[in-house]
Amino acid sequence: PTINPETKYKNYSEWLHAIEMPFFKVIGELEYYGIEFNEKLALEKKKEALANMSKANENIIALGLKYGLKISPSKTGKTKEVRKFLFDILGAPCEVFSETTGEQSLDSTSISLIKHSLTNKESMTAEDIDALKLVEYIEVIQKMGVLMSSHITGRLKYLDRDSRIRAQYSPFTDTSRLNSSSPNGQNVPRGDNDTLGVRKMYQPAKGKVLVMIDFSGFELRLLAWASKEDKMIEAFKNGDDLHYMASEMFFNKPRSEITKAERSIAKAGIFGFNYGGSGYSLQKTLIKNATFLDIETCENIMQAINKTFPKIKPFQMEMKRFAKDYGFMETIFGYRRLLPDIHSPRPGIVNSATRQAGNTRIQGSAADIMKLAQINIYEHFIDSTRIRQVAQIHDEIMFEIDNDPEFIKETVDTLINIMQQAPIENFPLDIEVEASISDSTWGDKKTYKGEI
Repeated sequence: PTINPETKYKNYSEWLHAIEMPFFKVIGELEYYGIEFNEKLALEKKKEALANMSKANENIIALGLKYGLKISPSKTGKTKEVRKFLFDILGAPCEVFSETTGEQSLDSTSISLIKHSLTNKESMTAEDIDALKLVEYIEVIQKMGVLMSSHITGRLKYLDRDSRIRAQYSPFTDTSRLNSSSPNGQNVPRGDNDTLGVRKMYQPAKGKVLVMIDFSGFELRLLAWASKEDKMIEAFKNGDDLHYMASEMFFNKPRSEITKAERSIAKAGIFGFNYGGSGYSLQKTLIKNATFLDIETCENIMQAINKTFPKIKPFQMEMKRFAKDYGFMETIFGYRRLLPDIHSPRPGIVNSATRQAGNTRIQGSAADIMKLAQINIYEHFIDSTRIRQVAQIHDEIMFEIDNDPEFIKETVDTLINIMQQAPIENFPLDIEVEASISDSTWGDKKTYKGEI
Protein backbone atom coordinates (compact mmCIF):
# COMPACT_ATOMS: atom_id res chain seq x y z
CA PRO A 1 0.00 0.00 0.00
CA THR A 2 1.10 3.57 -0.64
CA ILE A 3 -0.30 7.00 0.03
CA ASN A 4 2.00 8.58 -2.56
CA PRO A 5 0.68 8.28 -6.11
CA GLU A 6 2.41 11.57 -7.01
CA THR A 7 6.04 10.68 -6.39
CA LYS A 8 8.54 8.89 -8.62
CA TYR A 9 9.94 6.97 -5.61
CA LYS A 10 7.40 4.21 -5.09
CA ASN A 11 8.87 2.44 -2.10
CA TYR A 12 11.31 2.61 0.77
CA SER A 13 14.12 1.00 -1.23
CA GLU A 14 13.94 3.63 -3.97
CA TRP A 15 13.89 6.42 -1.36
CA LEU A 16 16.90 4.84 0.34
CA HIS A 17 18.98 4.80 -2.85
CA ALA A 18 17.77 8.13 -4.25
CA ILE A 19 17.95 10.27 -1.10
CA GLU A 20 19.24 8.69 2.09
CA MET A 21 22.39 7.00 0.89
CA PRO A 22 23.58 9.86 -1.37
CA PHE A 23 22.98 12.26 1.52
CA PHE A 24 25.83 10.71 3.49
CA LYS A 25 28.23 12.50 1.12
CA VAL A 26 26.73 15.77 2.38
CA ILE A 27 27.05 14.64 6.00
CA GLY A 28 30.71 13.90 5.29
CA GLU A 29 31.21 17.45 4.05
CA LEU A 30 29.41 19.00 7.05
CA GLU A 31 31.44 16.96 9.53
CA TYR A 32 34.77 17.45 7.72
CA TYR A 33 34.66 21.25 7.66
CA GLY A 34 32.55 22.35 10.63
CA ILE A 35 32.41 26.05 11.65
CA GLU A 36 35.06 28.39 13.02
CA PHE A 37 34.33 29.35 16.64
CA ASN A 38 35.67 32.44 18.44
CA GLU A 39 37.14 31.02 21.64
CA LYS A 40 38.22 34.42 22.96
CA LEU A 41 34.71 35.89 22.64
CA ALA A 42 33.17 32.74 24.15
CA LEU A 43 35.40 33.01 27.23
CA GLU A 44 34.50 36.70 27.59
CA LYS A 45 30.81 35.84 27.44
CA LYS A 46 31.37 33.05 29.97
CA LYS A 47 32.74 35.64 32.41
CA GLU A 48 29.73 37.84 31.69
CA ALA A 49 27.34 34.96 32.36
CA LEU A 50 29.11 34.02 35.60
CA ALA A 51 29.00 37.66 36.74
CA ASN A 52 25.26 37.84 36.05
CA MET A 53 24.70 34.60 37.95
CA SER A 54 26.85 35.75 40.87
CA LYS A 55 24.98 39.04 41.11
CA ALA A 56 21.62 37.21 41.06
CA ASN A 57 22.88 34.89 43.83
CA GLU A 58 23.92 37.87 45.93
CA ASN A 59 20.52 39.47 45.41
CA ILE A 60 18.74 36.29 46.56
CA ILE A 61 20.93 36.11 49.68
CA ALA A 62 20.29 39.79 50.46
CA LEU A 63 16.54 39.35 49.96
CA GLY A 64 16.56 36.39 52.36
CA LEU A 65 18.44 38.39 55.01
CA LYS A 66 15.70 41.01 54.81
CA TYR A 67 13.41 38.32 56.25
CA GLY A 68 16.01 36.99 58.70
CA LEU A 69 16.87 33.98 56.53
CA LYS A 70 20.26 32.62 55.48
CA ILE A 71 19.69 31.20 51.99
CA SER A 72 22.07 29.29 49.75
CA PRO A 73 20.78 29.52 46.14
CA SER A 74 23.57 27.27 44.75
CA LYS A 75 24.30 27.19 41.01
CA THR A 76 20.69 26.64 39.96
CA GLY A 77 18.79 28.97 42.28
CA LYS A 78 16.30 26.14 42.92
CA THR A 79 17.31 24.79 46.34
CA LYS A 80 14.77 23.74 48.97
CA GLU A 81 15.66 26.89 50.91
CA VAL A 82 14.74 29.05 47.92
CA ARG A 83 11.47 27.15 47.40
CA LYS A 84 10.54 27.51 51.08
CA PHE A 85 11.33 31.23 50.97
CA LEU A 86 9.33 31.82 47.79
CA PHE A 87 6.25 29.71 48.48
CA ASP A 88 6.01 29.51 52.27
CA ILE A 89 7.43 32.84 53.45
CA LEU A 90 6.57 35.14 50.55
CA GLY A 91 3.39 33.25 49.66
CA ALA A 92 3.96 33.08 45.90
CA PRO A 93 1.38 30.96 44.06
CA CYS A 94 2.64 27.53 43.05
CA GLU A 95 1.44 26.89 39.51
CA VAL A 96 3.27 23.67 38.62
CA PHE A 97 4.50 20.64 40.58
CA SER A 98 7.30 18.32 39.50
CA GLU A 99 6.02 15.03 38.09
CA THR A 100 8.99 13.13 39.55
CA THR A 101 9.50 14.68 43.01
CA GLY A 102 6.14 16.30 43.66
CA GLU A 103 7.92 19.49 44.75
CA GLN A 104 6.92 22.96 43.62
CA SER A 105 8.44 23.44 40.19
CA LEU A 106 10.72 26.33 39.34
CA ASP A 107 11.23 25.57 35.67
CA SER A 108 10.82 28.29 33.04
CA THR A 109 7.10 27.57 32.54
CA SER A 110 6.41 27.73 36.27
CA ILE A 111 8.37 30.98 36.62
CA SER A 112 6.40 32.56 33.77
CA LEU A 113 3.14 31.56 35.45
CA ILE A 114 4.22 32.87 38.85
CA LYS A 115 5.26 36.22 37.34
CA HIS A 116 1.95 36.43 35.50
CA SER A 117 -0.06 35.67 38.64
CA LEU A 118 1.81 38.22 40.73
CA THR A 119 1.77 41.07 38.22
CA ASN A 120 -1.95 40.62 37.51
CA LYS A 121 -3.06 41.03 41.12
CA GLU A 122 -5.30 44.02 41.77
CA SER A 123 -2.82 45.20 44.38
CA MET A 124 0.59 43.76 45.22
CA THR A 125 1.79 43.42 48.81
CA ALA A 126 5.40 43.96 49.86
CA GLU A 127 5.80 40.17 49.89
CA ASP A 128 4.42 39.94 46.35
CA ILE A 129 6.95 42.51 45.14
CA ASP A 130 9.79 40.60 46.78
CA ALA A 131 8.50 37.31 45.37
CA LEU A 132 8.54 38.84 41.89
CA LYS A 133 12.13 40.01 42.45
CA LEU A 134 13.08 36.54 43.65
CA VAL A 135 11.70 34.69 40.62
CA GLU A 136 13.43 37.20 38.34
CA TYR A 137 16.76 36.48 40.07
CA ILE A 138 16.12 32.73 39.70
CA GLU A 139 15.30 33.27 36.03
CA VAL A 140 18.63 35.04 35.45
CA ILE A 141 20.55 32.18 37.09
CA GLN A 142 18.74 29.56 35.04
CA LYS A 143 19.00 31.38 31.72
CA MET A 144 22.68 32.24 32.11
CA GLY A 145 23.40 28.72 33.34
CA VAL A 146 21.79 27.11 30.30
CA LEU A 147 23.45 29.48 27.85
CA MET A 148 26.85 28.95 29.45
CA SER A 149 26.69 25.16 29.80
CA SER A 150 25.06 24.45 26.42
CA HIS A 151 26.57 27.11 24.20
CA ILE A 152 29.93 28.02 25.72
CA THR A 153 31.36 25.29 27.97
CA GLY A 154 29.46 22.66 25.99
CA ARG A 155 30.99 23.97 22.74
CA LEU A 156 34.54 24.68 23.84
CA LYS A 157 35.19 21.05 24.75
CA TYR A 158 34.66 20.17 21.09
CA LEU A 159 36.89 22.95 19.75
CA ASP A 160 39.63 21.57 17.47
CA ARG A 161 43.16 22.95 17.10
CA ASP A 162 42.19 24.90 13.98
CA SER A 163 39.49 26.78 16.00
CA ARG A 164 36.64 24.90 14.31
CA ILE A 165 33.82 22.90 15.85
CA ARG A 166 32.81 19.80 13.92
CA ALA A 167 29.37 18.63 15.01
CA GLN A 168 28.20 15.15 14.14
CA TYR A 169 25.05 14.58 12.08
CA SER A 170 22.69 11.63 11.75
CA PRO A 171 19.57 11.11 9.61
CA PHE A 172 18.43 8.17 11.74
CA THR A 173 15.42 9.85 13.34
CA ASP A 174 11.74 8.93 13.43
CA THR A 175 10.70 11.63 10.98
CA SER A 176 13.90 11.43 8.87
CA ARG A 177 14.93 14.96 9.90
CA LEU A 178 18.65 15.45 10.37
CA ASN A 179 19.87 15.25 13.96
CA SER A 180 23.08 16.72 15.38
CA SER A 181 25.27 15.82 18.35
CA SER A 182 28.71 16.24 19.94
CA PRO A 183 27.85 19.10 20.10
CA ASN A 184 24.30 19.67 18.90
CA GLY A 185 24.98 22.16 16.11
CA GLN A 186 21.24 22.71 15.60
CA ASN A 187 20.68 23.87 19.19
CA VAL A 188 21.38 27.58 18.85
CA PRO A 189 19.40 30.44 20.44
CA ARG A 190 17.01 32.27 18.13
CA GLY A 191 18.33 35.59 16.90
CA ASP A 192 15.69 37.46 18.92
CA ASN A 193 16.53 35.52 22.10
CA ASP A 194 20.32 35.44 21.95
CA THR A 195 21.05 37.24 25.25
CA LEU A 196 24.77 36.44 25.29
CA GLY A 197 25.31 36.80 21.55
CA VAL A 198 26.03 33.10 20.96
CA ARG A 199 25.60 33.44 17.19
CA LYS A 200 28.41 36.00 17.15
CA MET A 201 30.80 33.29 18.33
CA TYR A 202 30.50 31.57 14.93
CA GLN A 203 32.50 33.21 12.17
CA PRO A 204 33.89 32.56 8.69
CA ALA A 205 37.52 31.59 8.18
CA LYS A 206 39.94 34.25 6.94
CA GLY A 207 39.14 35.19 3.35
CA LYS A 208 35.67 33.63 3.57
CA VAL A 209 32.08 34.73 4.21
CA LEU A 210 29.18 32.84 5.74
CA VAL A 211 26.11 32.38 3.56
CA MET A 212 22.84 31.14 5.04
CA ILE A 213 19.98 29.85 2.86
CA ASP A 214 16.69 29.32 4.66
CA PHE A 215 13.50 27.62 3.44
CA SER A 216 10.76 30.10 4.36
CA GLY A 217 7.48 28.62 5.66
CA PHE A 218 8.11 25.51 3.61
CA GLU A 219 6.26 23.01 5.81
CA LEU A 220 3.08 25.10 5.58
CA ARG A 221 3.36 25.10 1.80
CA LEU A 222 3.69 21.34 1.82
CA LEU A 223 0.66 21.07 4.07
CA ALA A 224 -1.37 23.35 1.80
CA TRP A 225 -0.56 21.14 -1.18
CA ALA A 226 -1.01 17.80 0.62
CA SER A 227 -4.36 18.79 2.14
CA LYS A 228 -5.54 20.60 -1.02
CA GLU A 229 -6.43 23.54 1.22
CA ASP A 230 -7.48 26.07 -1.43
CA LYS A 231 -7.52 29.08 0.89
CA MET A 232 -3.98 28.38 2.04
CA ILE A 233 -2.74 27.76 -1.51
CA GLU A 234 -4.37 30.97 -2.73
CA ALA A 235 -2.89 32.91 0.18
CA PHE A 236 0.62 31.71 -0.68
CA LYS A 237 0.12 32.51 -4.37
CA ASN A 238 -1.05 36.03 -3.55
CA GLY A 239 1.65 36.63 -0.97
CA ASP A 240 -0.96 36.87 1.78
CA ASP A 241 -0.24 36.31 5.47
CA LEU A 242 -1.84 33.15 6.88
CA HIS A 243 -1.43 34.33 10.45
CA TYR A 244 -3.27 37.58 9.80
CA MET A 245 -6.04 35.60 8.07
CA ALA A 246 -6.56 33.46 11.17
CA SER A 247 -6.28 36.53 13.43
CA GLU A 248 -9.08 38.26 11.54
CA MET A 249 -11.33 35.23 12.01
CA PHE A 250 -10.65 34.83 15.73
CA PHE A 251 -10.31 38.42 16.90
CA ASN A 252 -13.14 39.51 14.59
CA LYS A 253 -11.57 42.77 13.47
CA PRO A 254 -9.91 44.14 10.33
CA ARG A 255 -6.28 43.38 9.62
CA SER A 256 -5.25 46.99 10.18
CA GLU A 257 -6.26 46.61 13.84
CA ILE A 258 -4.53 43.26 14.46
CA THR A 259 -1.55 43.72 16.79
CA LYS A 260 1.80 41.99 16.48
CA ALA A 261 1.03 40.02 19.67
CA GLU A 262 -2.32 38.84 18.26
CA ARG A 263 -0.63 37.71 15.04
CA SER A 264 1.95 35.79 17.12
CA ILE A 265 -0.87 34.01 18.97
CA ALA A 266 -2.49 33.03 15.67
CA LYS A 267 0.88 31.86 14.32
CA ALA A 268 1.42 29.56 17.31
CA GLY A 269 -2.12 28.28 16.85
CA ILE A 270 -1.64 27.53 13.15
CA PHE A 271 1.57 25.58 13.67
CA GLY A 272 0.01 23.67 16.57
CA PHE A 273 -3.20 22.95 14.67
CA ASN A 274 -1.35 21.78 11.58
CA TYR A 275 0.34 19.04 13.61
CA GLY A 276 -2.77 17.90 15.43
CA GLY A 277 -2.36 20.08 18.51
CA SER A 278 -5.19 21.03 20.86
CA GLY A 279 -6.17 24.12 22.82
CA TYR A 280 -4.27 22.69 25.78
CA SER A 281 -1.04 22.29 23.77
CA LEU A 282 -1.45 25.81 22.39
CA GLN A 283 -1.82 27.16 25.93
CA LYS A 284 1.45 25.46 26.96
CA THR A 285 3.26 26.87 23.92
CA LEU A 286 2.03 30.39 24.62
CA ILE A 287 3.05 30.20 28.28
CA LYS A 288 6.62 29.42 27.22
CA ASN A 289 6.51 32.68 25.26
CA ALA A 290 5.11 34.57 28.26
CA THR A 291 1.60 34.83 26.75
CA PHE A 292 -1.25 33.78 29.00
CA LEU A 293 -4.67 32.75 27.71
CA ASP A 294 -7.27 30.56 29.39
CA ILE A 295 -8.00 27.13 27.93
CA GLU A 296 -11.38 28.18 26.52
CA THR A 297 -9.77 31.00 24.55
CA CYS A 298 -7.10 28.63 23.22
CA GLU A 299 -9.76 26.14 22.14
CA ASN A 300 -11.64 28.95 20.39
CA ILE A 301 -8.46 29.93 18.54
CA MET A 302 -8.10 26.37 17.27
CA GLN A 303 -11.72 26.40 16.12
CA ALA A 304 -11.15 29.70 14.31
CA ILE A 305 -8.15 28.21 12.50
CA ASN A 306 -10.26 25.20 11.53
CA LYS A 307 -12.89 27.53 10.06
CA THR A 308 -10.25 29.54 8.24
CA PHE A 309 -8.61 26.46 6.70
CA PRO A 310 -11.34 23.76 6.71
CA LYS A 311 -9.48 21.11 4.68
CA ILE A 312 -6.66 20.59 7.17
CA LYS A 313 -8.72 18.51 9.61
CA PRO A 314 -10.00 16.06 6.94
CA PHE A 315 -6.40 15.64 5.75
CA GLN A 316 -5.33 14.80 9.30
CA MET A 317 -8.14 12.27 9.59
CA GLU A 318 -7.03 10.70 6.30
CA MET A 319 -3.50 10.31 7.68
CA LYS A 320 -4.92 8.74 10.83
CA ARG A 321 -6.99 6.24 8.86
CA PHE A 322 -4.04 5.27 6.68
CA ALA A 323 -1.79 4.78 9.71
CA LYS A 324 -4.46 2.69 11.45
CA ASP A 325 -5.02 0.53 8.37
CA TYR A 326 -1.36 -0.12 7.59
CA GLY A 327 0.57 0.64 10.78
CA PHE A 328 2.95 3.17 9.22
CA MET A 329 3.15 6.61 7.67
CA GLU A 330 5.33 7.66 4.75
CA THR A 331 6.74 10.83 3.29
CA ILE A 332 5.92 11.89 -0.25
CA PHE A 333 9.23 10.34 -1.31
CA GLY A 334 8.73 6.90 0.22
CA TYR A 335 10.40 6.95 3.66
CA ARG A 336 8.28 4.89 6.05
CA ARG A 337 7.87 5.34 9.78
CA LEU A 338 6.38 2.38 11.61
CA LEU A 339 3.64 3.36 14.09
CA PRO A 340 2.76 0.27 16.19
CA ASP A 341 1.30 2.50 18.94
CA ILE A 342 -1.56 3.43 16.61
CA HIS A 343 -3.19 0.13 17.71
CA SER A 344 -2.69 0.67 21.45
CA PRO A 345 -5.72 0.20 23.72
CA ARG A 346 -4.73 3.42 25.51
CA PRO A 347 -6.30 6.54 23.90
CA GLY A 348 -3.46 8.84 24.94
CA ILE A 349 -0.88 6.67 23.19
CA VAL A 350 -3.10 6.40 20.08
CA ASN A 351 -3.45 10.18 19.97
CA SER A 352 0.31 10.56 20.16
CA ALA A 353 0.80 8.07 17.31
CA THR A 354 -1.81 9.95 15.29
CA ARG A 355 0.11 13.21 15.68
CA GLN A 356 3.30 11.37 14.72
CA ALA A 357 1.62 10.23 11.50
CA GLY A 358 0.83 13.82 10.53
CA ASN A 359 4.28 15.05 11.58
CA THR A 360 5.99 12.39 9.51
CA ARG A 361 3.93 13.16 6.43
CA ILE A 362 4.77 16.88 6.49
CA GLN A 363 8.00 17.28 8.51
CA GLY A 364 9.47 14.09 7.06
CA SER A 365 8.68 15.18 3.51
CA ALA A 366 10.23 18.59 4.19
CA ALA A 367 13.33 16.82 5.53
CA ASP A 368 13.55 14.74 2.33
CA ILE A 369 13.30 17.90 0.21
CA MET A 370 16.02 19.58 2.26
CA LYS A 371 18.24 16.53 1.76
CA LEU A 372 17.60 16.54 -1.99
CA ALA A 373 18.51 20.23 -2.16
CA GLN A 374 21.74 19.59 -0.25
CA ILE A 375 22.60 16.63 -2.49
CA ASN A 376 22.00 18.73 -5.61
CA ILE A 377 24.17 21.54 -4.21
CA TYR A 378 26.91 19.06 -3.35
CA GLU A 379 26.87 17.60 -6.87
CA HIS A 380 26.74 21.02 -8.54
CA PHE A 381 29.81 22.33 -6.70
CA ILE A 382 31.65 19.00 -6.39
CA ASP A 383 34.70 20.28 -8.29
CA SER A 384 34.83 23.68 -6.56
CA THR A 385 37.18 24.45 -3.68
CA ARG A 386 35.60 27.88 -3.15
CA ILE A 387 32.37 26.79 -1.44
CA ARG A 388 31.54 24.24 1.22
CA GLN A 389 28.51 23.26 3.28
CA VAL A 390 29.42 23.66 6.94
CA ALA A 391 26.16 23.28 8.89
CA GLN A 392 22.46 22.49 8.67
CA ILE A 393 20.13 24.01 11.22
CA HIS A 394 16.74 22.40 10.43
CA ASP A 395 15.39 24.63 7.61
CA GLU A 396 18.64 26.51 7.09
CA ILE A 397 21.87 25.53 5.34
CA MET A 398 25.10 27.36 6.13
CA PHE A 399 27.95 27.70 3.64
CA GLU A 400 31.47 29.09 3.77
CA ILE A 401 32.36 30.85 0.51
CA ASP A 402 35.37 32.76 -0.83
CA ASN A 403 35.09 36.47 -0.06
CA ASP A 404 34.93 37.56 -3.70
CA PRO A 405 31.89 39.77 -4.43
CA GLU A 406 31.44 38.53 -7.99
CA PHE A 407 31.76 34.89 -6.93
CA ILE A 408 29.47 35.41 -3.93
CA LYS A 409 26.67 36.85 -6.07
CA GLU A 410 27.00 34.14 -8.72
CA THR A 411 27.10 31.38 -6.09
CA VAL A 412 24.25 32.67 -3.92
CA ASP A 413 22.03 33.09 -7.00
CA THR A 414 22.85 29.49 -7.97
CA LEU A 415 22.09 28.21 -4.46
CA ILE A 416 18.75 30.01 -4.44
CA ASN A 417 17.89 28.59 -7.86
CA ILE A 418 18.70 25.03 -6.78
CA MET A 419 16.67 25.30 -3.57
CA GLN A 420 13.69 26.86 -5.34
CA GLN A 421 13.21 23.88 -7.63
CA ALA A 422 9.74 22.32 -7.28
CA PRO A 423 9.93 19.29 -4.95
CA ILE A 424 7.65 17.22 -7.19
CA GLU A 425 6.03 17.61 -10.58
CA ASN A 426 3.08 20.01 -10.75
CA PHE A 427 3.68 21.42 -7.27
CA PRO A 428 1.28 24.40 -7.23
CA LEU A 429 3.36 26.82 -5.17
CA ASP A 430 6.63 28.66 -5.60
CA ILE A 431 9.31 27.67 -3.12
CA GLU A 432 10.57 30.71 -1.25
CA VAL A 433 14.05 30.82 0.21
CA GLU A 434 15.79 33.62 2.08
CA ALA A 435 19.51 34.21 1.75
CA SER A 436 21.75 36.13 4.13
CA ILE A 437 25.47 36.87 4.16
CA SER A 438 28.08 37.84 6.76
CA ASP A 439 31.79 38.56 6.48
CA SER A 440 32.10 38.87 10.29
CA THR A 441 29.84 36.56 12.36
CA TRP A 442 26.67 34.53 12.05
CA GLY A 443 24.95 36.94 14.42
CA ASP A 444 25.71 39.87 12.09
CA LYS A 445 24.21 38.37 8.95
CA LYS A 446 22.47 40.67 6.48
CA THR A 447 19.65 39.75 4.11
CA TYR A 448 20.80 39.20 0.52
CA LYS A 449 18.72 41.24 -1.94
CA GLY A 450 20.42 40.39 -5.19
CA GLU A 451 23.43 42.65 -4.79
CA ILE A 452 26.65 42.42 -2.74
